[in-house]
Amino acid sequence: MTAIVADAGGVRDGEPRLTARLGRRRTFARAVRHVGRLFTSFWLSRHWKFAWAGLIGLIAIDMTAVYTFVWYNDWQKSLFDSIQARAAGQFTTLVASFVGLLSFQVGLTLARQALGMALHLKWRLHLTSRYLDRWLADDRHVEIERRQLIDNPDQRIAEDIQRLTGTSNTRDPSLLDLLLGLFSTTVSAVSFSLVLLKTAEPIRFALFGHHVALPGDLVWYGIGYVTLSSLFMVWIGRWFIRASFGQQRREGDFRTALQHVRRNAGQIGLADGNGVERQRLARLLDAIRVNYRRLILGFLGIQLGQHVHDRMGSILPLFVAVPRYFSGRISFGDIMATQNAFGQLTSSLSYFVQAYGQIGSQIANLERLRTLDEALDARWSGDICYTLAPLGGTALKVEDLNIDRLDGTPLVRIGGWRVARGERWAIRGASGVGKSTLVQALAGLWSDGSGTIHVDGELRRMFVPQRLYLPLGTLRDALCFPRSVHRDEDEALIAVLERAGLSGHAAALDQAQPWQETLSPGEQQRLALARILLQRPDLLVLDEPTSALDPASADAFFARLRRELPDATILHVVHDERSDDFHHATLRLGEDGVASIERQEG
Repeated sequence: MTAIVADAGGVRDGEPRLTARLGRRRTFARAVRHVGRLFTSFWLSRHWKFAWAGLIGLIAIDMTAVYTFVWYNDWQKSLFDSIQARAAGQFTTLVASFVGLLSFQVGLTLARQALGMALHLKWRLHLTSRYLDRWLADDRHVEIERRQLIDNPDQRIAEDIQRLTGTSNTRDPSLLDLLLGLFSTTVSAVSFSLVLLKTAEPIRFALFGHHVALPGDLVWYGIGYVTLSSLFMVWIGRWFIRASFGQQRREGDFRTALQHVRRNAGQIGLADGNGVERQRLARLLDAIRVNYRRLILGFLGIQLGQHVHDRMGSILPLFVAVPRYFSGRISFGDIMATQNAFGQLTSSLSYFVQAYGQIGSQIANLERLRTLDEALDARWSGDICYTLAPLGGTALKVEDLNIDRLDGTPLVRIGGWRVARGERWAIRGASGVGKSTLVQALAGLWSDGSGTIHVDGELRRMFVPQRLYLPLGTLRDALCFPRSVHRDEDEALIAVLERAGLSGHAAALDQAQPWQETLSPGEQQRLALARILLQRPDLLVLDEPTSALDPASADAFFARLRRELPDATILHVVHDERSDDFHHATLRLGEDGVASIERQEG
């Protein structure tokens, strides 16, 4: 929520600052390499046969489409010449051939859409799977959130990849479509330049006392016209890309805030905080409104440029060709063919003008995925050495451990700490001295600082936070997490629910509910006990696991652990002194974060 709140009060630099934190400069070469990786990761993957076959098929269809446009241009010339000559028989034949031409073009379009959509979907599934693997590997998602590296990585994986691959809307071109469009329009420009040369005349002028004649005046007029239009589009739409990028970020922040309110609806209601949250959401919505105004201005500028370009391009060839018709140098069919060919040429040459909006949106998608890649690839040089290896009779050994906050200030200091197998330790200290951060370090999730943490890698390890994570799905999923769910162990699952005091929920084992909201905090901690009894870890780390339970239930919690896991090594973050007889020793963190060790007598 830090990133969200930071943006609520006004426009935020967010992404540039985050990119600076990652230590990467934005360069054109790096952007090109990033685009190349997005393509090669799919076209050189195990799906390479389908990928290359689909790409070759799309190119073949696009080239055939260019040929049909040239064919249609010749057909149009013949049609209007037959009208001028009043040749009814030839006109009837041409109309009949048009049915075949139209059917072929429609079939070609449908084939292109079907093949393109299949290729886009396969590409999206591959990229999404790849990003999910990298996001969840080595706890990268934990590091990204802990350091607030980028905003809304979930939106980038779910939506930016969807838009990049063209699977968000069948009418929106993918990045691949834009590149193929550039290729096909180049071929189209060459083809229709050759058509125009049939009726074009040379441009004559004097240069340094010499008479120069450039063949194909209409071709050169088209090139000049498109060049001016493109420069105008770059000038008038220069802020559109920035506005598109900002809009995606602000939409993601607003959606994340809504999800946060939904997940914490009960707490907000109890605190009578609806008004405060409404104001917070209103500020985020207002940020969307302000940025959307910029987006509107950029979009209108692009539309203005495109409409002017289209209207002027449709009339410009007539100014050149009609005088030649009046003088008898060309036929009426030549005029119509010239106008159509000029339109096709300028349309091909002005591909950048026509696709400026889509190109801008794709650049924004690429930029957000690029910074996501940088966050996933970033590695921080934390000096805490975390190892998993056999330690014999020792479960945990800590040497010269110094845990720092993210800003580098000291938090926890432990000179030496050894936990033998089967020992039960309490970790005590005032609020804010770093107990929960120590638990993260023991799990290998906090590297800021120095020193060494050795954990016996042969032990089955389990960490239970104060607020239990419950995955979406059934109660069975929540109970077995993170294990795979097996349908043949219902009796065992029901048994651990009963021993944990949750027998009333046994009948709901296969019911899908939002269990994070359905179960009370106390019931969630009972579910944590059921997980422990089910998975039977050798090393158990508990972060205030009974804070929501009454004293009798808390005593029963630890009695159950002592009875069913007598040989387990247990580290227990605790505030009160109620469970002293459960522990063999205590690691106490002072106000200055320095740790001391106390052994229980007897």
